[in-house]
Amino acid sequence: MKLTDDERCYAQARRLLATWHALEDELTHANDEPVGTLRCACRAPSARISWSRRWWST
Repeated sequence: MKLTDDERCYAQARRLLATWHALEDELTHANDEPVGTLRCACRAPSARISWSRRWWST
């Protein structure tokens, strides 16, 4: 039995859609809580102090 080009294309498209739907489901059910460390680079020392005071005072 030999698959035609149309059948192979259809089979590939179905695999692609299944993968896409799996990715969509994973992202939909992803944890919305932030994780990790946020690092910000500030060149001016005064900018670092001003930004950190605003951030940590809230």
